[in-house]
Amino acid sequence: MTPREARRFTKEYMKLNKMISNQLVAAETVGEARQGLEMLREMAKYELPQAKTFYGLALLMEGKPWYDVEKGSMWLRKGAEEAEVAEHDASYSMYQYGLMLLDGLQGVRKDPVYGKYWMEKAAANGFKLAKKEVKQRWK
Repeated sequence: MTPREARRFTKEYMKLNKMISNQLVAAETVGEARQGLEMLREMAKYELPQAKTFYGLALLMEGKPWYDVEKGSMWLRKGAEEAEVAEHDASYSMYQYGLMLLDGLQGVRKDPVYGKYWMEKAAANGFKLAKKEVKQRWK
């Protein structure tokens, strides 16, 4: 996949993810969220770091009955690790994993050293939110 094709695919994928995310935000039961969660889980099985990241974020929606810190953080980690070796830019995955480690979540222990590592990697790749985060926290 060329960088241009990867950007185009990522843009379309982000639209789909936004639709699924809106459905999950509105859902109050596992039954209402089942279809969206299953779609994200199936997409996460492929070699796309963002898919793993989005599935992990869905599982980490605090206050939702499907909240699963163990599985959610595992999928975020997988997304970040795959982003590190991806042929296209997947800095979003590094950013989200770094943010989780820096801020912690219910059931996730903070790890500022490893969180900073991932945030700086995302910033070095030019991810604007990561650059802003690095500047605010450490500069």
